[in-house]
Amino acid sequence: MSIFNKENFSYYLKKRGLAESTIRKNAVQAHNRIFNELGISFYELEDLSSIQTLYKDVKVLEGLMEKNPNRFYSSAVANYLKFVASFSEREIFSTEMVYEQEVEVVEIKEETIEIKPVKVSREVILNGRKTYYRNPKIAKMALNYHDFSCQIDKHHKTFISKATQRNYVEAHHLIPISYQGLFDYGIDTVSNILSLCPNCHRKIHFSTANEQKEMLHFLFQKQVTDLLNTGIEITEKELYELYL
Repeated sequence: MSIFNKENFSYYLKKRGLAESTIRKNAVQAHNRIFNELGISFYELEDLSSIQTLYKDVKVLEGLMEKNPNRFYSSAVANYLKFVASFSEREIFSTEMVYEQEVEVVEIKEETIEIKPVKVSREVILNGRKTYYRNPKIAKMALNYHDFSCQIDKHHKTFISKATQRNYVEAHHLIPISYQGLFDYGIDTVSNILSLCPNCHRKIHFSTANEQKEMLHFLFQKQVTDLLNTGIEITEKELYELYL
């Protein structure tokens, strides 16, 4: 039996603090309406690109419906995409050290960085699960763009990297790459990649909810203009939901 089913999706929503009535709307009512209208069960979709396509189709379907404040179908698909993406994000984090090493040694040309919309990255298989490719060159460009300093506090010094001869920092996608399906433009872009010292990088992953919120608030305010300039629209509340 697939782990992507009504019971596990409902449990995921419950952990996020949603009310029982909202859980039923997402996991049952919206699913059944979408199945009746489009003949697609989102519980049969496990790859992120297929769920993104369904999300767009449902948005079109909603546009054809009479105005109704209780419509929540695209929201349900978005929540299901977050549910599936959360599993991909775990796989990504398990290979984080490899990615950081790739970023550390990759060579880039010194060039002016344009903050503009980019294409969505290609899909890749990571530990048997589909996710989106993270280009180490783009991450290295982001670290260079932020002058190899920690964006939480530029006074966070670590050590001099033998590869870059600069202060050692790590690349972190503010909007995790697994949630690419929620956006029309690529999120593997300099505007969405943070430069963090190792301690702050671990803190944004493993600290308490309050500390995470504090960090995300600070970083969101720093990045929101660049995100909008690259076509990436997200509210601070929506960003919290991808972490908490």
